[in-house]
Amino acid sequence: MFVAGYAVTFFGFRHMTALPGCTDEQLELFFTYCSLNVVLMTVPVFVWCKRVNIRSERIQRLLANLTLCGFGVYMIHYFFAGPSVLLMRALQVPIPLQIPLAAVCAFGVSWCIVAAVYKAIGSRARWLMG
Repeated sequence: MFVAGYAVTFFGFRHMTALPGCTDEQLELFFTYCSLNVVLMTVPVFVWCKRVNIRSERIQRLLANLTLCGFGVYMIHYFFAGPSVLLMRALQVPIPLQIPLAAVCAFGVSWCIVAAVYKAIGSRARWLMG
């Protein structure tokens, strides 16, 4: 399912960028959060996360921190999505990997910022970061 969703996203976006009169709305058609291809990629990830059994205490702590910071990460990740894509292009990352690596980069930066705010001001960060 994930590969099928990624393929629809990649080839749909590629097709739209090849159209000479493509608008911004048309360009974003294949990676909006409410599209079927995003569902095809999201469902397997949630199923895998639900079934995985993690025994490492360090990873459990990281995941607990991610759960705490999740909404804040969601709220600020968009500020880093565009610059992450530009970074991947500047680094000349192959086109099929640019969006996944940019997503990982934006996620990592967002998580670090939100976690740092939680560490700096404690539980009061909930009011600021969500």
